Amino acid sequence: MWNGLRPSSQKVLSLVAELKTLQKNNETLEKDKEHLRINLLSAEEEVKMLFEENKVLDEANKRLLKQYHKQRSGSGGKHTDNASTKSNKRKSSSKMMSGSPIQGKIDFSDQESARQPLSPLRCNSPNSRLHKKQ
Repeated sequence: MWNGLRPSSQKVLSLVAELKTLQKNNETLEKDKEHLRINLLSAEEEVKMLFEENKVLDEANKRLLKQYHKQRSGSGGKHTDNASTKSNKRKSSSKMMSGSPIQGKIDFSDQESARQPLSPLRCNSPNSRLHKKQ
């Protein structure tokens, strides 16, 4: 049937088929753009939440450091400044943090603060193939 058409009709039909393909690709691109917008908004919200949590943790850390320094200086001068205590600074601070008053105050298992998965992007969409070829 295709061979029975005039060359101009064949060209018109080819152009119509190509136009339909481009329209489908455009629809896919629009969906991908919407997924990206959603992902960006989710990521921005997560950054804000993490920033706020970080501020709370920084304040708690400052309080704990002050408390630690008060306890250390209020120990009656019994602390020593020899090489072994200086080399164990990191170990002693980690021990101090394990019994810290902040421990258990932040519930990371809370469903509301849990990270929501980002919307999927189709890696095998026709658009992604077009971009790979260019």
